[in-house]
Amino acid sequence: MTLAPAANANDWMQLSCANPAGPTQGQGWSVATGVFTPPDATYSTSCAPGVPLSAALSTGQPAPVGSYENLEYTPPAGSTLVGGSVAVSLSADGYGSDGDGTDAWGQAALYTPTFASTTALECAAESLLLSPLSCVGSDYSGTVNLPANAGGNLYIGVGCGGSAGADCSEGGSNGGWAVAKVSAANLLLSNSSQPTGTGFAGTLLDPNAQGTATLTFTAGDPTGPGVYQVLVTIDGATVYDQTPNTNSGACVPAGTDPASGALMFYYQQPCLQSESVSVPVNTAQFAAGAHQLKVVVTDAAGNSAAVLDQTITIANQPSSLSLVASSPYTFTFDQATSGLHESVYHSYENSELTLTGKLESSSGTAAPGITVTAWTAPPNSPSFTKLASTTTDSAGHWALYTPKGASRVLRVVAAGAPPTNTSGIVTVTETVSPTVSLHVASYRHAKLVFSGKVAISPLGNPRALVRFEVHSASGWQEIGTPVRVSANGNYSYTYSGSTLVIGHTFAFRVTVPATSRWKLGISPVRHAVVR
Repeated sequence: MTLAPAANANDWMQLSCANPAGPTQGQGWSVATGVFTPPDATYSTSCAPGVPLSAALSTGQPAPVGSYENLEYTPPAGSTLVGGSVAVSLSADGYGSDGDGTDAWGQAALYTPTFASTTALECAAESLLLSPLSCVGSDYSGTVNLPANAGGNLYIGVGCGGSAGADCSEGGSNGGWAVAKVSAANLLLSNSSQPTGTGFAGTLLDPNAQGTATLTFTAGDPTGPGVYQVLVTIDGATVYDQTPNTNSGACVPAGTDPASGALMFYYQQPCLQSESVSVPVNTAQFAAGAHQLKVVVTDAAGNSAAVLDQTITIANQPSSLSLVASSPYTFTFDQATSGLHESVYHSYENSELTLTGKLESSSGTAAPGITVTAWTAPPNSPSFTKLASTTTDSAGHWALYTPKGASRVLRVVAAGAPPTNTSGIVTVTETVSPTVSLHVASYRHAKLVFSGKVAISPLGNPRALVRFEVHSASGWQEIGTPVRVSANGNYSYTYSGSTLVIGHTFAFRVTVPATSRWKLGISPVRHAVVR
């Protein structure tokens, strides 16, 4: 339940048998049998918590020496098995002799990277002396760490060993003489696929883009685990950063592997290998002129590629700001002020503005010594409050600084005109979202403490509300109980989670619901291991 790039590029992890959604996560597993398969042999390549993958031979009918039944895991195309762990139980019974010198025994083993490798990672056999596997004991149950960078496939199976002509039903002490079960598998995979971006188009690439412009393209990861993240920046400022398609939840990580930093998924192809992306960009937040547009695509294995890096031009001509007073003054604006257009969107920390321009008389000459004043009012309110005032210099130039604030209407007037005038004024509607911080501390017994601050003024009455969310396969879900911030905007909340998730890494965020004074506020995503 996380949304973050993998810490180690090239690595990702497929989980088997750990998804509580149902017995569907045996992807990549198959079964193979050889020599002879008794009618009552059983196997399963579907699994879920409490429902293991399994392979078993039983004694309802003799199974000749050389019979086997194997579960085999094959990595997805383009990926290599480089580590991980398997929770497995292996048991074998049925050693016996029929008195004619032929002997047989059941055996169960886990191999990698090839079947029947010289040394098994773990194995069980009824006869230690006769078994070629040099097993430590007749049964094994535990978690096996797979060797690093071994490659190949993973094999877990049961079989019948012994003298030629013998069979494993001879002298069998019970009905299930060889059984192998996999209750969970964390399979670390490596993939060096390089993401791609093609077919770039949209009005953002047109000369002198303005208003809400669009960038469209196709993000790809042709031989990898799929497109996980698309990042679009202009001059280094993020305008888009998300998973373009969660692939019905398959592309939402189940967590982060603590050992490797790799993202963990339940599927062999978690994310789509080709995805159409459309990014709307409000160009009003950028000044008119040239800007650098960059697009980075990252796949589920943490491989990143800058697929576009080019210069674009933004116009944002200030036609809606160049309002002319009926008499006796005319406002003109410097470039930065002109680029604001009539509506802007800011976070609270960036909501302060410096408005600059020139005042001229109706005859077109400079207007020195004239008072220019900035006023503010909440959205849809007729009640204006003075923010700042200045006097034009000898050339008619003026500059006004407006401090940080919540969503508001800003108006600039000259010569003491009231801000409720409908002419001779400059109006900018500034929409603001709170700046929200988040810290997550993890304590024993699945206790989490969330703390942070909501920065916006005023905080409202009642004060701003904070909601706590965790990322799951179905997206962001609210947890716990919302809390009100303190008088200075601080908050703290203790959440007790389920002990079933101890050891797993999750992604958390807090949100501040929208009000008439601000848009929705969202904190940065923070990750924590439940202890």
